[in-house]
Formats: sequence, C-alpha cells, structure tokens
Amino acid sequence: MTELLVSRGDTFPRSFLDTYRSSRASEQFYNDLKSSKSDELVLQNADDIPIVTSQEINHGHSESLLDTSSTANSTCMSPTEGDFLDKPDVIVQRHHHHSHRRRPAYDRVDPEDSIRDIVTENDFYRFVLFKKHYDKYLHLSQKYEEARNIAYYLEEKYHEVKTERDGLLQQREELTRRLESNECLLREKEDEVFVQLERVVYLEEQCDKLKAEVDKYLQQKSQIEKERDEALRLLKEQAKESESTRRKLERARQEVFHHMTKIRNEKENLERENDQLKEALEMERKSIGKYLTHIQQRSHRSTATLASFDGKQHVHRFR
Repeated sequence: MTELLVSRGDTFPRSFLDTYRSSRASEQFYNDLKSSKSDELVLQNADDIPIVTSQEINHGHSESLLDTSSTANSTCMSPTEGDFLDKPDVIVQRHHHHSHRRRPAYDRVDPEDSIRDIVTENDFYRFVLFKKHYDKYLHLSQKYEEARNIAYYLEEKYHEVKTERDGLLQQREELTRRLESNECLLREKEDEVFVQLERVVYLEEQCDKLKAEVDKYLQQKSQIEKERDEALRLLKEQAKESESTRRKLERARQEVFHHMTKIRNEKENLERENDQLKEALEMERKSIGKYLTHIQQRSHRSTATLASFDGKQHVHRFR
C-alpha cells in the first residue's frame, strides 16, 4: 500500500490515533464491507459445499486456513499502539497478489443464494459456519480498518516528515550556498584588507616624508621670516630717508615755485615796460618820420632853388 513508513515512538500521538480510527471506521466500515470479497468466502452455495461428517466439525482445511490467515493478518496488519510506541521504525510491506494461486469454486458463489439456502433449508451447521466466519470477518475488518487508519496516519506523517526533510535539505543547500558566498565575500574582504594595509603602509611612509618636508618648510619659513624682518627694517629706514628727502624736495619745490612766481611777475612787469617802450618808440618814430619828411621837403626845395639858381648862372655865363 505504501512504501517505507518511518515514525518515532516517543512522538506518536495516541489521542490523534484514536480520533482518526473512530472517524475512519465510522465512515468507510460498511462501504468496505459491502464491496469486500471476504463475504464470498463464507457465503457459499449449498450445492458447492461438500457434506462433512461429525469428525469434520473442525471445518477442515478451510477453517484452519482462515484461522491462519486471520492470525497472520492480525499480526501483520493490526499492530498495537505499544508496538508503534516501542519501535522507532515501522515497515509496512506491500501486499502482492499472486496470479498463480488457484481460485476456489466457492468464490464464484452468490452470497444471497447461500443465505437463502441457509434460511429455506434451515441448515444450522452452515448458519453456524457462516456466523463464525462472519464474526471473524468483522473482527478482521475492524483490525484491517485500524491498521489502515494507522497506515494512513503514518503515510501522512511520512509525507509531513518528508516535506520537512525536503525543506531542511533545501535550507541546507541555501545555507551551503550562502556559506560559499560568504566565504567568497570573506576572501574578497581579506584581499581588500590586505590592499588597504599596503595602502596604509604606503600612506604612513608618505606621512613621514611629508613630516620631514614640513619640518624643512618650517625652517625655511623661519629663515624667510628673519629675512622679512630684516627687509622690513631696511624698508622702514629707507622710508624714513625717503620721507626726509621728500620733505627737502617739497621745500625746494616751494622755493622754486616762489622763485618762479617772482620771475613770472618780473617778466610780466618787464613785458609791460617793454610794451610801453615800444609804444613810446613808435611814437618817436612817427614824430621823427614827420620831421624827416619835413626836412626832405625842405632839402628838395633848397635843391630845386639851388638848381634854378645854378641854371640862371650858367645861362648868363654863355651869354
């Protein structure tokens, strides 16, 4: 019916088992009873059953066969709760129907005909045989129902455990993948840490070099500050000298300005006097010109008079 069913005895729920048994038995008991082939074994036709004597009241091979089958089924198919609670592993084997078994003739007998024959013929022996086999059948069916309910429960439990195991295996695979990824990440981080350590060592060396350069620059700065102070002192002295020189030059400029102002004033005075002299000279020139013109006129007159007098004398001489 099922494969290997594994269950632990210390975790087997008794209350759940009882509830499951009662529910399954109440629902399917009579349905399975109607469709079972065991009725055909006990409800036999009167024509097919051989007549037995009183010595064969033990029912012969069929009863012993039924007893052995019932004991075998009761031992194999209906284990008690103690068996499941004590044993950690339960193995329910699959039933194999062998095709080479010979089917008896009474398997083909209609149960209704057998019951009708028992009632009509008032065969007490067959009725007792039927009742005994029917009670055994009911007992076996109850045991079978109990075993089947247990098997159903164990099968469901097996599937739950299998599902849980598959989930755990999947979680294990996921954790394995995460572990591998974390290991890869750890190796990458270790490489990064190694690179960072090398960088730290390089930066420390650079810091030492920079500190040496800073010390050198500080010395140069102190030297430059000394030179600056010296240059500032010299510049202050030069500024003082320049200020004194500027003041001297300013005084000299003022003196030159006053002197130039005097010269300009004198020049203006001289220009005015020169203009006045030019005007006086011009007036004198004009008066002298008039005088010379008058003199020239007088000289011309006198010359003309002399010429006329000389002509008269010459004429008198020729005469």
